[in-house]
Amino acid sequence: APRPLLLFLHGQYGEASDAADWSNLVPLAEKQGFLVAFPQGLDDSADADCGTGWNVGAVGGGHDNATCVAAAYSSTCCYQSCRALGACTSDGAGASCGWSSCYNDTAFIEAIVATLETEACIDTDRIFMSGASNGGMMVHAIATALPALFRAVLPVYGSPLTGHTAPPGPPGPAFLQLHDRQDTVIPP
Repeated sequence: APRPLLLFLHGQYGEASDAADWSNLVPLAEKQGFLVAFPQGLDDSADADCGTGWNVGAVGGGHDNATCVAAAYSSTCCYQSCRALGACTSDGAGASCGWSSCYNDTAFIEAIVATLETEACIDTDRIFMSGASNGGMMVHAIATALPALFRAVLPVYGSPLTGHTAPPGPPGPAFLQLHDRQDTVIPP
């Protein structure tokens, strides 16, 4: 019988295998009879090691000065895929507040779901997504771009990128947002 699917997205600098370990979702999926997948974000850092992450929906991989405060510029990066698009020129201030690659991660997630539909017998009416930190931000971006694909989404301490995503209205997915009100890294 077709089984529900849960996609879980790791955070910035994260690894899918680590998320599988710390989330405890694999034994829960086995016990409850659903499938769980942990996609891996890309790292095509150019100079500094900026880690893996997700392009959360902004044009040019989030390279938008309007989405950052001045203190963030020292830790922003210009990935190779973004340099190729002209979205940025260097790390730091030249990255224009960028902290992700410029690959189309929405298309990547959509392709994963399509592959699992044909190869793993999933219930297409019960596809769910969650993610932590930058993965939670990507949950917002995907739910905005593909509202009919997911039944429900759960971003965890990952707010939408300011000015680029907004939760879809009906008939979009059900939303449950979990966030610490005292988070100073990704404020709610």
